[in-house]
Amino acid sequence: MQKQQNFPKEGKMKKITPTINEIVEYGLDTIDPDKTINVNLKDLLYIYKSIEEFNRFFHQPMHYEKVEDIKIYMGDKNEGAFSIIGNIYYKIFDRIIPESIKEIVESDDFQHPDCPFYYYD
Repeated sequence: MQKQQNFPKEGKMKKITPTINEIVEYGLDTIDPDKTINVNLKDLLYIYKSIEEFNRFFHQPMHYEKVEDIKIYMGDKNEGAFSIIGNIYYKIFDRIIPESIKEIVESDDFQHPDCPFYYYD
């Protein structure tokens, strides 16, 4: 659903990048706070329970002291957090977000012009 950002050129030096908060919040200030969409309760609760579970894992650094802990938790496209994220992003959002809203979200107005830190060497 999301338009892919420009990746830095190979070998580019690390630079100051936007925070994750800045990336997520980019462009949201232009949205009418009274605009709504309909979401069925099952989809909403699936999203809620997913975020609740991600918070339960990530709020406690002792849950991911080793990279292996994160790999186990994230899983793959069939099981684990990665499968849940994929289900929400590719199935639920595709079903509940109207085309007119998808066009807004995919526009350059909502894509931070700078890449996050993890795209750089």
